[in-house]
Amino acid sequence: LLLDLNNLIRNTVRFISFDRRFSSIDLDLELDPALPAVRAVGDHFTQVIMNLLVNSADALEGRVEPKPRIVVSTRHSGEYAEVVVSDNGSGMDRATLSRVFEEFFTTKPPGKGTGIGMAISKSLIESDGGTISVESELGAGTTITVRLPIAKDDVT
Repeated sequence: LLLDLNNLIRNTVRFISFDRRFSSIDLDLELDPALPAVRAVGDHFTQVIMNLLVNSADALEGRVEPKPRIVVSTRHSGEYAEVVVSDNGSGMDRATLSRVFEEFFTTKPPGKGTGIGMAISKSLIESDGGTISVESELGAGTTITVRLPIAKDDVT
């Protein structure tokens, strides 16, 4: 399936912005208007973006200064379309970062998260031929980059 990532991101952000966790967060979009289509499952990508946004919102909980902010950006990079989700939340130390894709690993309190969101996100993105990576600095925030292959013309 051919996907317009920008449109999917806009719709997902519009939907999730009604969640009270986002009421005090600046949620900004910096979308490349010339981003080519990708071949991926729309529901997979929507689930991944929702998971990343909720994780960012949780990392921003209680932050006042600087103003809590999440930026979702897209860009064309060679054979890939990249989606980058960055926040200025609590960030992660190296030990936590090294376990971020482990199933059932969570830093959230009981009842707040099961620790399967990032493992599922990685699985979904890889099943669509892409990659997902995480950079984080304790106290400064987290940046997650999702790379999906750009759709090539089918030649039969």
